[in-house]
Amino acid sequence: MSKIKAIFPLIGNIVKGLSTVSILGLNLFIAYIMFAPDSYPKPVYINHRTMVLLAPIDSTQVVGEAATPEPTVDPLVEYEPGEGELVDTGTKIVNLADAGGRRYLKTTITIEVAPPAGLQATEETAHAGGEATEDPILTAFADGMNANMPVINDTLTTLLSSKTFEEIYTIDGKEALRLEIQANLNARLPELYVIAVYFTEFIVQ
Repeated sequence: MSKIKAIFPLIGNIVKGLSTVSILGLNLFIAYIMFAPDSYPKPVYINHRTMVLLAPIDSTQVVGEAATPEPTVDPLVEYEPGEGELVDTGTKIVNLADAGGRRYLKTTITIEVAPPAGLQATEETAHAGGEATEDPILTAFADGMNANMPVINDTLTTLLSSKTFEEIYTIDGKEALRLEIQANLNARLPELYVIAVYFTEFIVQ
């Protein structure tokens, strides 16, 4: 009996030792996950994110950058065809979606977009007897159109190639295509606001 009693303290020491080792191992494991580089193998990776609150930046106070007018459209103005700026998107030749892919469409498309807000016609200066100068807002507008041209061409090519001969060879079909192009461009590039779409060439074979 005395031998059994002598074993109890030994078992207690073993349990305490195992507990200490377990706690120490758990702490080391957590420290390894949190502080070891992510290039090391880990069972769990923690995404550390730091939130920094910054004061709003006034673009006019940025050193080394001149403030340039943004060619945005006035949302309060309703434009009619003939009041916007014409943009030639070039000639598109695509295979139509007919069976066999033997039919194709060749078309040249010009889109009319709303003029940028604040645009000043240089003709007024010329009529007043002065020398017409390049309008910086119109220049910025042209640069913006060039930057958006890949999106415009992608939209046009994708839409045109999805059509069949039966869908577009009639007058009603062309009008429906015209409206669909306008809706798609306005959905992808709402800052431009396409007023109208013009087919200056339309050949289906």
